[in-house]
Amino acid sequence: ATQQGVMQDARTLVMNHGSLTRKVIEIPNGVRTISTTTDPSMVPVLQSHPREMDQHLSKGGQVRNWDPFFVEIAKQHDKIEMTFKNLDNGIEVVSTSDDPEVVKLIRAHAYKVSEFVARGREAAHESTPMPKEYNPPKGDIK
Repeated sequence: ATQQGVMQDARTLVMNHGSLTRKVIEIPNGVRTISTTTDPSMVPVLQSHPREMDQHLSKGGQVRNWDPFFVEIAKQHDKIEMTFKNLDNGIEVVSTSDDPEVVKLIRAHAYKVSEFVARGREAAHESTPMPKEYNPPKGDIK
């Protein structure tokens, strides 16, 4: 997916946030998130968006580069392991890391995405606070 395609899906989801429900479950080393929709036309977008975002970041792509938190999580993306499971009405995503600092980012990101789902455009226009006591992992050559 292109940067434009990834952002278009994000916008579509934000605009239709009223039909979306999201649950964040903290697990050791990360989170399990369950995102569902009552709108059948949103199911394919919900299922493809996290996968496309993962691929986009894996290729060094940027998201929300005006938001320092998202710049940081993009930098640490290679330390994040993601698995995706389609549900009838949405998707389950498990995001984990062996680095405790990156786990803080994963959790903060999960709650930020829940804000997008709950509050739509209002949340999308706000920058994201860094997790408390976050220390960027050492030895990044980027």
